[in-house]
Amino acid sequence: MILPLLGESVAEFTVKTTHGVVTFPKDYEGKWMVLVIRVISHPFVQQNLLHFKRGMMNLENLTQN
Repeated sequence: MILPLLGESVAEFTVKTTHGVVTFPKDYEGKWMVLVIRVISHPFVQQNLLHFKRGMMNLENLTQN
């Protein structure tokens, strides 16, 4: 599998999240998005993912005001 480089298009996919069903990249058209794919079974990764989610929520709150 070859991953796209910064600025390249990605294949469309749909995923069920805690915020509902998301179709990527359609639901984020015209917005900046960082796509992070990790194996979350390791405690270290779970903690980093939690910090990342909090940071993204803070960023989202800042951009909405």
